[in-house]
Parts: sequence; C-alpha cells; structure tokens
Amino acid sequence: MPDLNSTSVDTYPEPDLPRLSKALAFEADRGFQDVQGKHERFSQFLGGSLAQEPPAHWPLDGHERHKWQDLAQRFQQYPDLHLEDRQHLVAETRRWLHQIRQQLEPPHPPA
Repeated sequence: MPDLNSTSVDTYPEPDLPRLSKALAFEADRGFQDVQGKHERFSQFLGGSLAQEPPAHWPLDGHERHKWQDLAQRFQQYPDLHLEDRQHLVAETRRWLHQIRQQLEPPHPPA
C-alpha cells in the first residue's frame, strides 16, 4: 500500500479491483480495526485509492461515479466510525465492487 506520509493522493496507482477487494476482506477478517499495513492504515489505503478516478473502461455511469467519490470520503472518516458503521461501510463497498467486477467480466456462454 502506498504511504500517504510520503506520497500525495495524486500519485496512487489506478484503482485495482482485486487489490481493493483483498484489502476489504483482510479488514473484515481482522475485526474492522483499521489494520496497519506495511505503509499505511486500511482507511488511508481505501480512501486514497478511491480518491483516484476509476479506470475509463469501468462501466460507471454518473450515479456510480458519485458513489465512488462518496465512498472515498466515507473511508477518510473510517477511523472515527463506530464498529457497526465500519462493518456496514466495508460490506457496502464489497457488494458494490462485486457488482462492478461482474459488469467487467465477459458473459459466460450457456451450458
């Protein structure tokens, strides 16, 4: 995870669905404690990653782009949230990213 202390938000890499999903799962598995990664806390990583523009090839309409920005702001407040609110935010984000992943996958041929 990039280090926010030495890296501006503008230099985060393009958002990566598998990496975001892995971070969300790791945080859930650790009890929503805002886990410290190698370089930064979970909330800093998610907030910084979501502060980046989503890749142009992602099928996001105006409403979904607004949701992306809203999630970025909410993860900036993650350290101040109660446990139940953290759980809800992580679950909501996981569901939403799963929907995006499904839209990006090519349709499977009928069996």
